[in-house]
Amino acid sequence: MTTGRRRATILAVAPWLLTLALFAGIAGLAIMATASPSFGMDIPTAGFLLLTALWALVQSSVGTAIALRRPENRIGRLMQLTGPLIVSVFVGFLVGALRYPDHGSSDLPGGLAAWWGSTMILPVIFLAFPALGILFPDGHLPSDRFRRPVGAVVAILAVVTLTYALARGQLNEGLADNPFGLV
Repeated sequence: MTTGRRRATILAVAPWLLTLALFAGIAGLAIMATASPSFGMDIPTAGFLLLTALWALVQSSVGTAIALRRPENRIGRLMQLTGPLIVSVFVGFLVGALRYPDHGSSDLPGGLAAWWGSTMILPVIFLAFPALGILFPDGHLPSDRFRRPVGAVVAILAVVTLTYALARGQLNEGLADNPFGLV
């Protein structure tokens, strides 16, 4: 195997390995959350988190298979990217929520984790669903007519995400205060 091919294989497999590690992390966190008396997550919520993480792992697996066979295909790369992002958002929410009862609203690690989950959920949902659907199957927009509407949605999404990322106060009920809150 040539150095270039080996490097391409490592780059194709790395996001899948990250998704797998995050999947294991969310499974452990969900078990901790259901067993924690101060947190008390119910079984259906833990099941939802595990199914979402499993879906992200499957999406990342499909993206990896595409990236290994057709490295130039953008859909494979997008699926690889959204897999770990989806799971990382839920890990952020879980870590933030698990730390809140013991550390309160001024907890920096819990605030950072909750900030990641809270601010990245909309962009990740956009990437995982509408963007993937619009760009399928070759990674390009169906026609030039899609440029302006997609650009407008991306711009609005960026403004909303940035506004939320810098909003002062508690990120959500049961989560710490925003560590980057300015406005």
